[in-house]
Amino acid sequence: MMRHLHALLAAAALAAVPAAGADPWDWSLDGLVDVRARVRQDNVTKLVPAPERIGLDARVLSVTTVAGLEAWRGPVAVSGQLRARNAPGEGERSPRLHVDELYAEYALTPEHFLHAGRRHLVHGRSLGVNPLDVAVDPLDLDRSKDTDRRRNEIEGQDMLGFESLLGERFTLAGYWTPGERALLAGTFTLPEWSSDLTVLAFDDERPGAGLSFSRTLGEAVLLYGDAVVRRGRDRPAIRADRRPGADPGAFLTEAGERRRFFPRSSLGASYTLESGASFNLEHYFDANGYTSGEWDEITGLIAENDANRRAGRFGGLPAGNLLRLNGQLGQFTLRRHYGVLRAHHPGLFGLDLAAEMNVFHGLADHSGSMGLRLERGMGPNLVLGVEGRYLYGEDPDEFALRTARLSGSVHVTVRF
Repeated sequence: MMRHLHALLAAAALAAVPAAGADPWDWSLDGLVDVRARVRQDNVTKLVPAPERIGLDARVLSVTTVAGLEAWRGPVAVSGQLRARNAPGEGERSPRLHVDELYAEYALTPEHFLHAGRRHLVHGRSLGVNPLDVAVDPLDLDRSKDTDRRRNEIEGQDMLGFESLLGERFTLAGYWTPGERALLAGTFTLPEWSSDLTVLAFDDERPGAGLSFSRTLGEAVLLYGDAVVRRGRDRPAIRADRRPGADPGAFLTEAGERRRFFPRSSLGASYTLESGASFNLEHYFDANGYTSGEWDEITGLIAENDANRRAGRFGGLPAGNLLRLNGQLGQFTLRRHYGVLRAHHPGLFGLDLAAEMNVFHGLADHSGSMGLRLERGMGPNLVLGVEGRYLYGEDPDEFALRTARLSGSVHVTVRF
């Protein structure tokens, strides 16, 4: 908490700026309580032959409480979100409190704003992986939740920033995260083309630039795309250790190329029916991903160590090599090309039953992840839901190497 103190103090100082007049503060409070029971089937794979040794419970009961506050007076507005989560099966014996957002905004004029504190800022609109969301690791997102909750129920960034509305068609915004990132973005609104365009540049550990666009065609079709290019590769190079005297199945890791620029992009389209049902189709490309040759090297190492382990050769060395390899492959995606499909209906069968299906499909080896979520409103503030996910593919395909082949949850969410 101390490492975030500077930005939180800045938010408090900005909120303390005297507001015009003596009007009292207006405020609103909302939130939710979410009780969720999860279970998963940890299957044995060549990469993880003993999933029970990872130390995660196959059954977890969690209780999450989220409280949001908004307060405003004159030109000053304060917003915040606190989240407490208790999940004993994950080692959290007492609730952990997270400050997801806590920031103040000051309106210099009706068109120019300053803000300070911890905040969520998102550019881009892709659903599978958003290349422009440079502040977030996709592994941090809980994909059993809906799109808004999965992105907002994580800790934001501590920042100082601004936003300026320069005419009716252009917005300039930027922020500075002490010690981490500086970002500047410009958004153009083009009503004659039913389009908008955002360009941004940022400086951090892997500096780069990005582009986002969207265009509506009629009332039902939306085309969109997000792309970013960053300096340096975000994953290590892995190759077999073929030096004389090297241990069987040993491998070397080298930091990713630091000078080259690597692009990531997502290109998609959505179609919405009169019933409210919508369909999204996206292609995601990540130049950081392993090429076919690099993947063959990795899977060859997995197969060699798995064979040695099964035959009882070299003691615990093969199992140790597999454990190290598993640690090196801790990424949401490992290859380069993926297809994403999402289908959503807000009210199946004329009921208050929302349904969403999503598929994340690896185009390199045809393995992937398929999920289904159903939620039924039981009143204005109560939702019951079930969710399930299945990883498909043949070992050693990318998603077949992951242990949680089948998982699911039931949840009750109460809003206030």
